[in-house]
Amino acid sequence: MSTHEHIIHDEQELMHELEHHDEWFRHDASEPHHQESHGSTNPWIIGGFLAATVVFVFASAWVLVNMYFRPNINNLQVKHQENVAPLSRLYDQTIGGYAAGVSQLHDQWNAALTTGAMIDADKGTARIPVESATRLVIEQYREHAPR
Repeated sequence: MSTHEHIIHDEQELMHELEHHDEWFRHDASEPHHQESHGSTNPWIIGGFLAATVVFVFASAWVLVNMYFRPNINNLQVKHQENVAPLSRLYDQTIGGYAAGVSQLHDQWNAALTTGAMIDADKGTARIPVESATRLVIEQYREHAPR
């Protein structure tokens, strides 16, 4: 058994050991009550600190929303409107609503796929029908294919 270990034999020795252990924590009997010796609690200071914290949090949230989220939400709304706006041309009340608008749009796409047109004469860019373009690409592959 080492010299640092001590076996407590009775209740009186236990109480003495506990009192000795907590000696650094105790106040002298001549000192006022523990809380009073450290000063009184001022509820106005605590309340003011909490109120200032709440105001700071709300002000920070307001700044964050107005400087970051609101411009981004506006940008998203503009992008959404750009994506939705082309769909509005599908509705034509004069010729029967959405079905007529879709039909008209389908006819325009079909005409663009089956007819040729000059897109940019300066660059030499033209649009040719899909069937003709497919035939030309197949012929080019046949010419350059290894034999």
